Amino acid sequence: MRFIGDLEFHGLYTILASLKTEFLSNSVPIRFIVDTGALSSIIGYKDARKLGIKYDLLDKPNIKIMGVIGNVYAYKIPSCEIIFEDADNENKGYAITLSEVLVLPENDSRVRHTPSLLGIDILKKFNIRFNSLSVILEPNLLNQDT
Repeated sequence: MRFIGDLEFHGLYTILASLKTEFLSNSVPIRFIVDTGALSSIIGYKDARKLGIKYDLLDKPNIKIMGVIGNVYAYKIPSCEIIFEDADNENKGYAITLSEVLVLPENDSRVRHTPSLLGIDILKKFNIRFNSLSVILEPNLLNQDT
């Protein structure tokens, strides 16, 4: 089982995955940047809108994120799944359960163009290979509980 992402503009590797949680009205694939420097996976504002995230059902933003845009307080979606589509079998998905995923706020103009990030909280569960045109994620079966 493996998941293949692409080298996109600006030299960033991206991969498609879906998010599944009770706080969503849609479960459509979104493009995540593979970010080995991010501790947590983050849903960007534009993707949050695409997914139909119901901000009014979430607790007040209380998780501080530090990044290139400065400090931002993010919402937390508890208990969700990120689902990857197997490159070798189009009908088979692979889900990883997370205790939380962070969502950038809807009312902060600094994050309007910040993309969704696939952070170490998920990436540590994979063996990762990069080549000149793609990124390949393969489940690390020895590291699924951490």
